[in-house]
Amino acid sequence: MVNHKLKFLFKVSLGILIFGVLVWKIGPSVILQNLIQFKIAALVLMNVTTLSGFLMGGIGVIVLGKTVSPRLEWRGGMEGFLGSISLALFVPGRAGDLSLPFYWKRFLRYGECLAVVLLDKVNTVFWVLSFGACGLYFIFQGYTGFFAAALGYFFIFSLILLVSISKTRSILSRLLPKKILDFLEGSMTAFRTVAKKGKKNLVAVFVLTGVRVFTYGVGFWVSLWGLDVSSPFFYSVFLMAIAQFVSFIPISVMGLGTVEAVCVYGLAQIDTGPSLVIAALLAGRVITLFWLSLFFLMFALKKNITKAGSIKNAVKFL
Repeated sequence: MVNHKLKFLFKVSLGILIFGVLVWKIGPSVILQNLIQFKIAALVLMNVTTLSGFLMGGIGVIVLGKTVSPRLEWRGGMEGFLGSISLALFVPGRAGDLSLPFYWKRFLRYGECLAVVLLDKVNTVFWVLSFGACGLYFIFQGYTGFFAAALGYFFIFSLILLVSISKTRSILSRLLPKKILDFLEGSMTAFRTVAKKGKKNLVAVFVLTGVRVFTYGVGFWVSLWGLDVSSPFFYSVFLMAIAQFVSFIPISVMGLGTVEAVCVYGLAQIDTGPSLVIAALLAGRVITLFWLSLFFLMFALKKNITKAGSIKNAVKFL
């Protein structure tokens, strides 16, 4: 438990350090001046894109969850999803994601819900890798992104094979420790249920996830427009995908510092001042943190998940 806290604190500290260096070199007063000049219409649209992303994320996991268990309710499912993503702000590691089964325990077994979370993450990773690889090619004329994406696709394909072929599942059941097998109880059944009965739902969620990842880029373009930065639309969308791509490297929390560094460097290629880029990203982070904090107060604390020892157990497992 202490080790995980130290890792979490290290990532937070490193992210703050990178972000702090960027702000210090650019000049806090210049960034503040840009924030003051933000267009009100852009701030409104940024809230819309942020909430749209959360809504699409919730719909995606609920559709997958209802495929496994039709008893899952839309309202309860959405409240649980919003509560779980808000916990990622306040607990170390990926315990925030692992909290969703505790919110949905009335509808799905832990292993079933864990399978839903994994399917959602696989979809997200696929689209971020795809957009990010295209961005690296079109913006920096590099093929590195395609190699990284290919490795990601290979990992995803291998994972699908592991859970879909009975022989490999049998081998895994003999190799994995009992603690992990208990932790994954019901997951294999859930994967088979989605594969057999939920192909259309899986395709729909796959497309929805692509739209959600694209929406993140739209939100970034809107934030630049709010500061009168004339960045090409698809340039901004692809650049944000690259930033998300890089944020997969587990050196900071929520990509703090790394996202800013990538976007500053990328927009420097079209002569956009770093103070404008940092101001645009800072406005986006403030809006995201506002909504996640609100969800935390409305749904995470409401269920007393953080006091029930569930998160503590998840962190120990990780």
